[in-house]
Amino acid sequence: EDVSVKLVPKENASANAVTILNNVDSLGTITDWGDQRTAKFRIYVNPDAIEGDYYFNVFVTFRGLQTDISNTPMIVTNKLDDQILTIKGKPMIMLVNSTIGVVAPTSVNTETLTFKNTGTGTVQNAVAEINLDSTNTVFSILGGGKQFSLGTLKAGDVSSIKFELAVDIAARPGVYNIPVKITGQNNYS
Repeated sequence: EDVSVKLVPKENASANAVTILNNVDSLGTITDWGDQRTAKFRIYVNPDAIEGDYYFNVFVTFRGLQTDISNTPMIVTNKLDDQILTIKGKPMIMLVNSTIGVVAPTSVNTETLTFKNTGTGTVQNAVAEINLDSTNTVFSILGGGKQFSLGTLKAGDVSSIKFELAVDIAARPGVYNIPVKITGQNNYS
């Protein structure tokens, strides 16, 4: 009366997301209907696995003797379909393109910043905040403030923001760093 459990990926996406290090667990002898055991499997989540739900099938095999007079071996396997493993990824938002270049004093320039989620997770309610404090107020953003919504970015998604950058008459030639801070929620469920 031996019970063993085997974990098998249901489809290629699941097989590619994880490496199963130990796919069979023996639960030993279970003789009472009320006995409960927990199967334990060792898996390695591949670092490039995209956030999401992955499906596995679990096969429970019972080996024992029939209770009739012949005492012949009996093997019964039950399949538990669609057992779900949820993998939470890690988003990484990168600035991938900028139209900001050379600007002249007293000019107003339409600028575009393009961001891409190069990570494996989803970020929700992403916001790009442009901080002009370090520019000694020679730049300002006209219109809607310093915060711009990027929305929800899944792995591989791209989002752009546009704004009007005004340059003060007192701006001197040089290189100015304009910090951009990205915030959002990484709460995949």
